Amino acid sequence: RGVDRVFVDHPFFLEKVWGKTQSKIYGPIAGEDYQDNQLRFSLFCQAALEAPRALNLNSNEYFSGP
Repeated sequence: RGVDRVFVDHPFFLEKVWGKTQSKIYGPIAGEDYQDNQLRFSLFCQAALEAPRALNLNSNEYFSGP
């Protein structure tokens, strides 16, 4: 038992991670967003909606619906 974790691996996320491009995750500098943040968040939401289907979760075990 414990917490299940699902990781989203997509180049859209990795190209803005601190350390790889020497920039921050949400914007190049504090207080400024990347122009594609809405698109990146949309991709994250799609992955979150797809995870239960891909992991074959069912209502008997996880109480997550049919």
